[in-house]
Amino acid sequence: MPDEDAIPTVCTQMPYRVSIIIRNYNYSTYVSDAIDSALAQTYTNVQVIVVDDGSTDASRVVIHHYAPQCEIVLQENGGEGAAVNAGVAAANGDIIIILDSDDVLAPSAAAVLAALWRPDLSRVHYPMWVMNHGGMVSEELKPRHMIEPLELGAYLHRFGEVPSGALSCNAYAASALRRILPMDPVRWRSASDGYLNALTMAQGSFLSLRTPLGAWRRHATNWTLRNSTKIGSTGFAVVAHTQLHADVRKFVGEDKWAEMNAKLPVYHWLHRLFSRRLNPDHPFEDDRLLDLAGHCVSAIAVRPNTSFLRAAMLYAGVATGVLLPRAFLRTILAPSVRLARRDSRSVRIRPREEKHWRQAFSEIK
Repeated sequence: MPDEDAIPTVCTQMPYRVSIIIRNYNYSTYVSDAIDSALAQTYTNVQVIVVDDGSTDASRVVIHHYAPQCEIVLQENGGEGAAVNAGVAAANGDIIIILDSDDVLAPSAAAVLAALWRPDLSRVHYPMWVMNHGGMVSEELKPRHMIEPLELGAYLHRFGEVPSGALSCNAYAASALRRILPMDPVRWRSASDGYLNALTMAQGSFLSLRTPLGAWRRHATNWTLRNSTKIGSTGFAVVAHTQLHADVRKFVGEDKWAEMNAKLPVYHWLHRLFSRRLNPDHPFEDDRLLDLAGHCVSAIAVRPNTSFLRAAMLYAGVATGVLLPRAFLRTILAPSVRLARRDSRSVRIRPREEKHWRQAFSEIK
């Protein structure tokens, strides 16, 4: 549970301006919490922007009540990428936080970030406490483990992707965002955090904090679930990760990408293999199916600490990607989401002492 020692003491000088962009789509139930938390920052050099991405519920009625206190951007529905593009275009801060409208910030979040910021930083990651549909906060964190502060190439080498936690768990240098935006709103209608995290890390230093700076809401009506593609949530992840690698390649250039490409793990090649089969707009135009399979096999052979069973499963995955008809692949990569669609109020968080986020944050000195 948040306590007075959870947020470090910060300096009173305010050399950096912090822009908090709240991205909303049909979250009229939650958006006022997000705005209230942004307006309650103890750091006063803050700009609050609310981007409504074509909501059809009562969101805009709620948002308009805050018109004198924050900047409001209204647009037709275009997805995550379009909302981020619009918010950053309106921002005038040096540090940018993109807060999902179902999450909230701790009162000292902007102050902590401004106090530790330095010119070489392009991204700072921090955990958030987990809260439920009703805003009750527990000691569980999102993500559960601290993200190791590696550089981009090392992350891609070890994991094949860039861990992010959640979009709300990150702050970015405005200068880094402007070099990579606007992002393609069609390609990044969802999973835009991967694009932002990877391409900002390609530009500067990455810092990972242990201190939670807000609360992330766990519920079953999240945007990504409602907008998953026809190939299923797992298939969508495969396509999104492959698109991200293509965007990294374009941004860092062929020489740097060739260096990264030589060290990429088996999961990168499996993603590209399945994307080549499933995605008609596969972004690596020169990919050949058998070449990708060969990269997979080579990566499995040199993968450290891989048991016989794990290796056999990976080889089976390669064979599946090459041999199965496309229709069967789509079925395999579309796991059931019935459990995730249960009533959001039944989603449980860790059964420890709980407080509402407003009470929990008010106790932080």
